[in-house]
Amino acid sequence: MNRILLEKPALSLSLSDFRADHIRRVLKLGVGDSFDIGVVNAFNAKAVITAIDSDALSFTISEESDPGPLAPVDLLIPQVRPICMKRILRDCTMLGVRTIAVCSCDTSERSYAQSGLWLTGEYLKYLLDGAMQAADCAMGELVFFDSIDKAACALGNGKAKLILDNRGASRPLSQMSFTSGQQVCMALGPERGWSDRERGILQAYGYVPCLLGSRILRTETALNVGLGVLYARMGLI
Repeated sequence: MNRILLEKPALSLSLSDFRADHIRRVLKLGVGDSFDIGVVNAFNAKAVITAIDSDALSFTISEESDPGPLAPVDLLIPQVRPICMKRILRDCTMLGVRTIAVCSCDTSERSYAQSGLWLTGEYLKYLLDGAMQAADCAMGELVFFDSIDKAACALGNGKAKLILDNRGASRPLSQMSFTSGQQVCMALGPERGWSDRERGILQAYGYVPCLLGSRILRTETALNVGLGVLYARMGLI
């Protein structure tokens, strides 16, 4: 954790909170020490520990600053295995995408959308982990769709639209060009690949097929490679 993030303003953490445990046991901080803190999508700041008792770690907050900018990038991500989705949610937030749109696909296992990751709210932990690693309180929006049809209809208006697909695409993502400040919506394929029906729907909505290479990548690998190439082409890194 490079910045401790809170979901809402507070001046203390329960000692049973994983963030308080990190401050004490990993950072090894005590009364009078300072650390980076923030409130999700509100502000980044400095905190100074004022007390540690049997129940809580208390602190003051100062030097508030605004969240950093998010990338003008929306991602359309299929439902994948929960263990893979945890990494995807963390990495998307760490890399500062604006919107994470999760949808069921023709080849997705139906059970994925009903996993405890979503039903218990566990997914919030991985979003928070990504933002804390990035040391910035800015966190993109997470939205859900039950089909690629609805996701493609809702996303992409006024944006450059891309579909990563090693079947039927001929142009590498590394050769795509974008204007300054352009917004982009990029769709990543599911574990078993896009169905022909989904390819047709996405292309009908203006999504342009592009390649990351000839090899078939895991969805979370395609996410990180794809965003790295995309950010470079957009001049964000």
